[in-house]
Order: sequence, then C-alpha cells, then structure tokens
Amino acid sequence: MNAREEKRARFNELMNEWVSRQGLWFQLRHAADGQTFMARMARLGLRLVLLLVVVAVAFWIYLVKRVESAGFRESLQASVESTLRHCVH
Repeated sequence: MNAREEKRARFNELMNEWVSRQGLWFQLRHAADGQTFMARMARLGLRLVLLLVVVAVAFWIYLVKRVESAGFRESLQASVESTLRHCVH
C-alpha cells in the first residue's frame, strides 16, 4: 500500500468508528444508498395521511347525505316513537 491508500484506509476507519458512535437513528437517517429509511417512511406516512383524509371526507359526505334523506328521518322517527312507547308501558 502506498501512503495515499493508507491515508484513505485510515480515514475510512475513523469515519466508520465515528458513524458507529452516532447510533442507529443517525445511521438510518443518513444511509449511503441515497434513499434513506426516514425518507421512505415519510413518503409512506404522507400517502397514508392523504388516503385517510380522502376516506374521511367521503365518509362525511355519506353521513350528511344519509341524515338529509327522507327515509332516514322516517326510520329515526319510527324508532324513537317505538322506544318511547316501550318506555311508557
């Protein structure tokens, strides 16, 4: 090995020691593959949040339309009347 290779090997050794002392969290956040674990998890989390928002909005619209329907009101009124009759007797 020439001096340059030895210097590079020593630098890599010191760098590896330093990274290993930083802990698992640091290593996951700053992985050398270009697409870190944290970036993948952040994108996955964002997609999940967007999906949940879309589902929540759709469910809200469904509930509003159901409550506004005549059939729901009639069913609710019949159910309340039936329950009140059973409570009185």
